[in-house]
Amino acid sequence: MTKQSSGQDKRTHATAEPLAPETNIDLVQHVAELWIHLREFACATERAARKNRLTPQRYLLLLMIRAATDGQGVATVSHVTKQLQLAQSSVTGLIARAEAVGLVARSDSPMDGRQTEIRLTKEGTRRLRATISDLGVERRQFAALVAELKDSI
Repeated sequence: MTKQSSGQDKRTHATAEPLAPETNIDLVQHVAELWIHLREFACATERAARKNRLTPQRYLLLLMIRAATDGQGVATVSHVTKQLQLAQSSVTGLIARAEAVGLVARSDSPMDGRQTEIRLTKEGTRRLRATISDLGVERRQFAALVAELKDSI
């Protein structure tokens, strides 16, 4: 609101900027729909993680370690840092806290003594599997939506 000199309030109305001619409203709606479903999936993931006594951050940590590219479920701090797009100090703290509660184990890399390998413990594996299992319906629905939107965009 802006104040006029006469002391009366003058209401200003925001108007939406028109979309560029090349922007299709269907595309905007598809992007909005994707974002909504992404948030719904993220919220469902947080609920499933908490049900299995994991914070959302620990769930993602366990997921990235288990999905590490070597196929053995062994990751390095730098790999997890890249996957989670976090600062190395944040990932190091997250790993230390997960290790303190028995979800991951660290060991020196036999290939490079400067690197530390991180693996899930049996308990970490159990909780990760339970969380992924609890997300079965939501995961399939989200994957179908992504495929549908991919085809339409």
